[in-house]
Amino acid sequence: MLILSVIEQLKLLKPDHNEGAGRSTSPTPQEKLKSLLIADERFRLIVYDKLDKEILPNDSEIRWIVRILCAPFEKSILDGKGYPTSNEQWILAKTIVQTFPKLKETKVNDLEPEEVS
Repeated sequence: MLILSVIEQLKLLKPDHNEGAGRSTSPTPQEKLKSLLIADERFRLIVYDKLDKEILPNDSEIRWIVRILCAPFEKSILDGKGYPTSNEQWILAKTIVQTFPKLKETKVNDLEPEEVS
């Protein structure tokens, strides 16, 4: 699977408000985000063996998640399209935690305050 541009990825992560209330044919933002991670063969087992079982990945695996999911942001910056907005970054972060709630327990250090939802 090709890495999507930042704009395309964010469109995938945002819910489609034009969908009918009773229709659920399009994948949820969480399903789309998970499919991005599973698309990387090397990371697939971490999703299945740890994240799906609500086991907290180690530090290098968490950095790997960030690299995979932020790659479209990096591509956009390198292509001269600009940096992602704070809102775009927030949407991605919130979707990651909604998809894998165990990741909410991660902190840079023990003194860091709890996240506010």
